[in-house]
Amino acid sequence: MESQAAQSMAANFKAYAEFYDNLSFGVMSFIPVGTRSILSLDTYLMSSMASTLKSMAMLVTAGSLNDAYALARKLYDAALVGTYIALYLSKNAEPGKPPLEHIDGWITGTKALPRTGVIAKYVDAAVELAPVRPCLGQLDYAGIRERCNDHTHHNFLTHLMLNDGRVRIKSREQWMAQLGSDTLDIIVLHLAYTFCLGGHNMMSSDYTDALDVGMTPEYGSEDWVAPYVQSFLTDRVEPRCPGLIAVLREETGMELEG
Repeated sequence: MESQAAQSMAANFKAYAEFYDNLSFGVMSFIPVGTRSILSLDTYLMSSMASTLKSMAMLVTAGSLNDAYALARKLYDAALVGTYIALYLSKNAEPGKPPLEHIDGWITGTKALPRTGVIAKYVDAAVELAPVRPCLGQLDYAGIRERCNDHTHHNFLTHLMLNDGRVRIKSREQWMAQLGSDTLDIIVLHLAYTFCLGGHNMMSSDYTDALDVGMTPEYGSEDWVAPYVQSFLTDRVEPRCPGLIAVLREETGMELEG
């Protein structure tokens, strides 16, 4: 029988997935310069992350915490890949110039991106992300990566035992709580990087809706934040990473509350 903790955790993961589904749709029209893509690459990335979170919800309900942690590592990797691509395009792409083979090759399936370690170092060295690093420094990302790797590679017997909900382990509830906080922290990292690099990613649809029907957008509406983004940042992100909303507001000029 699934525990109340498992039900609560699964509900959280489903809520995170719903947020990413909304964000995936919200950023769809932001076509990246330097590629032949006709939609935002983040649309695909975020819909994939939503699917990963839905899978994690099912695994937690089934008691398969070890498998859920392996997917948390995938979630972390996706966050880094999305950030890497956004950084690389912002530094190297120019309107009217040929597509960048380094990224366009990945899109067409002819060229792989660098290994995760290389991507992580590139992201860590990016000065563009310096504003959010002090806030993110409150969270233990080295520990998260280590826990994800330990579970993925079955580095301890406990990890195997945690994958069968029928096996009684005293630490099961503790591991479930740890998975929950680690997953949210990965999302905090991804959103901090994504919004720091492009405030438009949190934009409400009012501005583009007006353009779509041939109307002049209301003055300043390009800086309005989508209600679901504001709600998620206020309710989920800010309690976990105090001060991040203020930093994003200052860096992007978006009308964030809090």
